[in-house]
Amino acid sequence: MPRRVTPVPAAPALTEAQADALRELTNVAAGHGARALSTLLGGEKFGLWPPLARRLGASQLTALLGGAGAPLTSLSVELRGDVGGAMALVFSDPHVQALTKRLVGAAEDGRLQTPEVALRDAANPCSVLTKSPLLLRDLSLMLQIAERTSFGACLSIPTLDERVWRETEPHTPNPHARLEAVAELNRAGIPTGILIAPLMPGINDEAELVDRIVSISEEAGATFVNAIALHLRPGVKEVFMSWLSAARPDLVPRYDELYEGRAYAPPAERSRIGSLVRAPNLSTDPRYSRQARLEARRRRRATERAEPRVVQTSLF
Repeated sequence: MPRRVTPVPAAPALTEAQADALRELTNVAAGHGARALSTLLGGEKFGLWPPLARRLGASQLTALLGGAGAPLTSLSVELRGDVGGAMALVFSDPHVQALTKRLVGAAEDGRLQTPEVALRDAANPCSVLTKSPLLLRDLSLMLQIAERTSFGACLSIPTLDERVWRETEPHTPNPHARLEAVAELNRAGIPTGILIAPLMPGINDEAELVDRIVSISEEAGATFVNAIALHLRPGVKEVFMSWLSAARPDLVPRYDELYEGRAYAPPAERSRIGSLVRAPNLSTDPRYSRQARLEARRRRRATERAEPRVVQTSLF
């Protein structure tokens, strides 16, 4: 049973509408969490207590979480934009140990259902977009998915200029390492392309720099090369403009004009950015032809339908 805690009397009460809104938010988040956990543990079911919406003081919250000094583990998500705040899952140490033991045990005996494994088992068409060559760790799983359904990969590479890369994407994998990953994936038979993104006006959109990426991408066997202009959604825009003011104050007026009241660059600017990449699909390998893959899938499904179904009668 959940531990009951008396709300702080002096705290302003939530209106019923506010409480309902918070309960609904919690219901949705908890439902997704329980479903994800059930999937990870191979279909094991979990029950949820109805969410309670109340204001708690520090002492009441401490009591709810096991008392002062209780070791806790928190997983939090920061809410960006106008809403602000954070959402957190807090576990006491016994619950952390029990949960992680179940997850590790499921991994050891083959029951752990990661999203990638679930996609493979369901033969669900999918793709991955990343800026990290660490996806090579899952190459064997990606090949298994590709055997059953349509699968592709894409790595984003905004620039090969080391100074620009370090200024705009600090602590991210080296662009050359990403290109090497593209080459390795294509050699292995995973159709992999390159997204030159984000392209930032006046920063990394010089035609020569973009052409260099396209040329090396062709050498890496990239199945496609596309370009996307910078997006500045709320939350990201404030951080980017703060950096721009310090690093490139000369560009601030231009960005103010381009992104005034919008998250995306104007159509004319997006068209200009897109025209920098003059590279059609670079692959001539039939394995990467969408039409060929769809036809092969149709033939496989027709064969499966034609095979007689085996009916289990021993239990009747």
